Order: sequence, then C-alpha cells, then structure tokens
Amino acid sequence: SREKNADGAKTQPENVGAARIYELIVKYIPSSDMIVEDEAALLAELRAISDRSGRSRATKPIIQGENTCSRSREKNADGVDLSNVACEGFLDVTPEDSHLNQYWYSKSTIQNLCQAVIEGLESNNMKKAAFLSTPSLYFSLPPEIKENCVLLDYDKTWSSDPGFVFYDYNDPKNLSSALCRSFDMVVIDPPFIAEEVWSKYTETATFLLKGDPKESSSASLVIGTTVQENAPFMEKLLGVKPAKFLPSIPNLVYQYSVFTNFTSTVLSNANPEIAVEL
Repeated sequence: SREKNADGAKTQPENVGAARIYELIVKYIPSSDMIVEDEAALLAELRAISDRSGRSRATKPIIQGENTCSRSREKNADGVDLSNVACEGFLDVTPEDSHLNQYWYSKSTIQNLCQAVIEGLESNNMKKAAFLSTPSLYFSLPPEIKENCVLLDYDKTWSSDPGFVFYDYNDPKNLSSALCRSFDMVVIDPPFIAEEVWSKYTETATFLLKGDPKESSSASLVIGTTVQENAPFMEKLLGVKPAKFLPSIPNLVYQYSVFTNFTSTVLSNANPEIAVEL
C-alpha cells in the first residue's frame, strides 16, 4: 500500500469496492429471502477488499494559524452538549480523494468521538491522548485539548503540526523514548482490519500508555474503530468491547463499531445516522 509510481506518487489498487460488493450480495444473499448463507465467507471477502485497498491517510494540510476548527453549538440526539467539539474545519479543508481511498467519519460521528475522548479524559482527571492514524479526530479537538495530544501518522502531510509524530505500524516501537508511558489514552483507527495489523498497533499502544489497558486498575483508556467481527481479538489485545454507538463512515462499504475499555455516556447511545444496530 506504500508503493509509488514512476513519478513518485502513491499508487492505489483498482477500485473494486462497489462492483465487488454487488457481486457478493448476488452470491451470498438470495433474492427470495435475503438471508446470508455463509457469513464467514462474506466477511473474508470484505476483509480481502480492505486489505487490497486500505484506507490512505493522505490529506491536504491544515495551515497553521488558520481558524479551521469552528466551535459547534449542537447537541446530539440524547441532548449531550457537543459545544466543545470542533470538527467542521477538518472536513471543510480535507475532502476525500477516491484515488487515495480516504474514508472520513461523518461530521456528527467526529463530534461524538471527540466528545467521548474529552469525556474520558476529564472524568478521570487526565490530559494526554495519542491519536494513532486518526487525523480527523486529532484536528477536530478544541485547542486546549489538542495541545496535550499527539498525532502518530505515516503521512508526512501533517509534519508541520507541532503534535505530529511520524509513525509506521510495521515498526511499531520506532518512536522517541520521550513518548514511552506518557499517555493516558490512545485513539486508534488502522488502515487495515486484520488482526496482525491490530497486533502491531497494540504494541504501539502498550509503548505509549502509562498502564496496561487490560487491567481496570491502570486507568489507561482506549478507543478504537474496526468491524464488529473483530471483537474477540480486540478484547484479547486491548481489553476493549464494542459500544452501542456505531460510527458513520459514509463512503466505507461496511459498518464499523467503536471499541472502548471504559464507560462513555456519548458512546452508550445509538447513533441516529445508522439505521440498523449490530
């Protein structure tokens, strides 16, 4: 997924998403009763699509000093105040590029996930969070929260930001020792859904967090997003379980879940953007 063409530009595999999903529906879901005959095979095909295409984090830079994060005054469907979440800026200046396979959370989902981050930190008297491959959330934080956070990402588009740290999950601990055991929370959204990729992100999370996220007494918090079917190994790796809230990723072909190891008011409610609960 990191290959480049002769001109030095990142190359992407053929966009097979929509056509392939149609083939899968025809193959696995009979038109007469719409019952999936082989869910395991369907999931395997979806994983293959994900692993072939990935989700590039290449984006347009947010100009330093530009007021890109205007404060939202909205509340979610359950009346939770989202006024300290600033998400509009990122989506305004960072459109998806289908050639780079970019799939951002929706505006409302960004608001809710950022609010869950803030809720987790403030309710536990914490300040420092590391955002792994989650630029849409990092750049949507209020300035007073963001200044205590870092963004770990492969794409050096973000290198001008003072909180940017170059990160390649294939070398998960190749990070400054100053970051070791320095963070109260990690927020993770890898470019792939496979367990081996999550295992590498787990190595990084363990390096960054002050304690073991699988031990309730450590108070090291984790938020991650991936498919619901990954729940068994997500709990094994990071001690996280799926929340009721499902994130909206408008242009992604399958539904993600949010996994946490702490109770969040925001994430305990259904997302009205999602018609069906898993």
